[in-house]
Amino acid sequence: MRNGKLFFSAVEFLMIVALFCLGALFFGLHFLPSARFALSDWILYSSSDFLFIGGLIVGIALALTLSLWAIHRRKFVRIEMEKHPVSLDQQLIKQTVEQFWKEAFPEEKLPSDVYVSKQKIEVISTLPKVELEEIEGRLGQLLKQQLGYGEKFYLSVTGSSSELRNLD
Repeated sequence: MRNGKLFFSAVEFLMIVALFCLGALFFGLHFLPSARFALSDWILYSSSDFLFIGGLIVGIALALTLSLWAIHRRKFVRIEMEKHPVSLDQQLIKQTVEQFWKEAFPEEKLPSDVYVSKQKIEVISTLPKVELEEIEGRLGQLLKQQLGYGEKFYLSVTGSSSELRNLD
């Protein structure tokens, strides 16, 4: 699982837990009048706690905002051309790979993910029973012809173990 997806899963889990706790608090306040009075006294007489709690919540929100921005900022591959360097957007590479899958396997809709990390491209997909070296060569040629990317790239294939065993 990618770090971005893992982070979103953790944030979603924490939000769900926080909502359950908030709901349980209000249920408890309904059945415990003494807790309601204690809570109202705390709200009335401890104003310095609110400054701390507000700062803590704003800090967490800021940290989440910055980390989500860092995860979702656009990723590029920088290619050295003869005259000028070129940057390729990750979405452009993904569209090129998806078009390749449509042409190579028109009868199947193959899910794929494309990741750019440290100036390398990684393609993750589920493939039917095919010759991996042939697909890798054809995809490499397409990336070189259309985008000018002639460097090494990674092709990760997912599927059931029986399908992958039959590829050997």
